[in-house]
Amino acid sequence: MITEFQSGLADLLNTRLQAPFSGTVIVSDGSKITTSNQVVISLGVISVKPGEADMGNRRPLIVPGNDDPRAVLYLSCMVSLLCYPSNSGARAQCVQGIESMLYVLNAFEVKNGSSFPQDADPGYLIQNLLPKEATLPSVTLTDREYGEIKIEALGWFWPVGTPGITGEPIKQIPITATID
Repeated sequence: MITEFQSGLADLLNTRLQAPFSGTVIVSDGSKITTSNQVVISLGVISVKPGEADMGNRRPLIVPGNDDPRAVLYLSCMVSLLCYPSNSGARAQCVQGIESMLYVLNAFEVKNGSSFPQDADPGYLIQNLLPKEATLPSVTLTDREYGEIKIEALGWFWPVGTPGITGEPIKQIPITATID
């Protein structure tokens, strides 16, 4: 669920970011990023909480990749996007990376989640993707060598490949009662 979302977000950014940032987005494995000959943008979900109660929710839901209703979780995920400059880059390269990501994240189809793949069973259906905060590297690059954007992703999540609920819904239950 969350792993698939992280991969989907990395793929989305890799295809939409312009050079020199396209193709540089990776999903963080938790290890420290070392500088290289190109910019590295590392992303990862850093917190998850239940989404605010939605009006008139109806669960289970029919989700992409399956016509049968599935049990789903309505979650709010906080995602961290870290932009590390290349060996020859500097603070300006990080600032450009943050600007480029903010521009991509501002596109309507990204903000409402419709730009994520929905033909197979993705494990998530994002309804709202909203940048919350951007932090730029310090002016000297001594204290903080990377820029960061935190975004909130709100949507439905379910385990990939989980079978949906099948069968006819119960519409009527006949009850026979006797009174003595």
